[in-house]
Amino acid sequence: MAKQIVSANYLDRESSKKWLIRSEEQGIEGAQAFESVEATGVVFTASSADEEGFGCSMVAVCDTAVGSSQPSKREPKYGKRLRFDGFDFVDKKGDVVERCNCLVLNADGSMLTYD
Repeated sequence: MAKQIVSANYLDRESSKKWLIRSEEQGIEGAQAFESVEATGVVFTASSADEEGFGCSMVAVCDTAVGSSQPSKREPKYGKRLRFDGFDFVDKKGDVVERCNCLVLNADGSMLTYD
């Protein structure tokens, strides 16, 4: 089964749908926008040349990714907050996070990992 590519919505940065999902087999024209995303089997990696042309330098390559208009049911207090520092995804201590079991992307732009 093809991996899923998840990124910030670089196609419309003003949209309330902050996240994009596309199949690894599709180009950026196949991306769909969502308010929230829950993904599993996540590895953070450099984006493709097409995405980088929109100012997107990193993406999440995922085993599964499901977009929704509803918030995640996962309890935020059990997650580890991530942020993008312009080069990498880092945790609150500033340590680079290269992969995670589960990634939750929220409508407010917040990012949480769960193991």
